Amino acid sequence: MTFYNRHGFSIPNDIRFIGQENSKVGNFFNPKLTSIEQDFSLMAEKIIFLFLKEQADLKQSKTVYFKREEIKTTFIERASSI
Repeated sequence: MTFYNRHGFSIPNDIRFIGQENSKVGNFFNPKLTSIEQDFSLMAEKIIFLFLKEQADLKQSKTVYFKREEIKTTFIERASSI
């Protein structure tokens, strides 16, 4: 964002930015960074569970199928994308 500001771009009029983890660092940008808040500990828990389940299925010679888990996220709109 700093690069684009320094080179004459207007944020968010010319270009918009969205961050991924909603860290507090986003509040120090100018303008403040829009972000997506995710529960990383829940993501890690689901990944480990799915991996262990897949390993157990493979040991029992079961067919392993692709599994998709969705985790709720929150969109936090700030000035970098409005």
